[in-house]
Amino acid sequence: MSCFPKNKGYYISLFLVLIVGIVLALSASYDKSLQFFIIVMITVFYVLFGILHHHLHHDNSPKVVVEYVLVGSLGMALVLLVLKGGFI
Repeated sequence: MSCFPKNKGYYISLFLVLIVGIVLALSASYDKSLQFFIIVMITVFYVLFGILHHHLHHDNSPKVVVEYVLVGSLGMALVLLVLKGGFI
């Protein structure tokens, strides 16, 4: 029994888009503003994709939206912190 049998396509497409976004962000290290833009777009995609997924499955709520926004913001902050070079 798989842990996500009926949503396999959703998780695969989300994973692929996030991996492509990370590769693009890493390859844009020469231009920090482009890198920042790519990271913000990855976060926006993650949030919108999650909200759309829950909307299509009829289990969307304000709590779900806030959760996706907070997790996306935390992820974006961590990635930007790592790319900046930590706390120093």
